[in-house]
Amino acid sequence: MEDSNKAKRVLNILNRLENGEVINKMQEASKYEVSEKTIERDINDINRLYLYVQVFL
Repeated sequence: MEDSNKAKRVLNILNRLENGEVINKMQEASKYEVSEKTIERDINDINRLYLYVQVFL
């Protein structure tokens, strides 16, 4: 269940970033009931994936 929650959280954050929204770690952490560090890790995962995709395009 935890992996599913992370996937939904990351996809939601990614979608919002793609739409030009600014993500506030404190607000996101509160919304998803996780730590700010978790949100930071999620954003880092998104950044790494984005760079991975750029390298292979």
